Amino acid sequence: MLVAALELGPTGATFNPPVTVNMQYDPATLPAGAGEGDLIIVFYDTATSTWVPLQNIVIDTMHHTISCTTSHFTQFAVYMRRQE
Repeated sequence: MLVAALELGPTGATFNPPVTVNMQYDPATLPAGAGEGDLIIVFYDTATSTWVPLQNIVIDTMHHTISCTTSHFTQFAVYMRRQE
């Protein structure tokens, strides 16, 4: 389930060292039974036309933000982790 989306550009810009992407979310919009710990950040890989999960995710439940590091700009989204 998509929670929030963000497009950072210019698409394809790269960074070394990586930069931090910080996104806000509204906990009131999360589905019943889902928690803030179920959130992930993904980026859109144009080469494979798929959403790829990012690592190093930090969730700040007090300020309702989720962040991670990335070495490039593209489309990013906050998704709910798949429920098993």
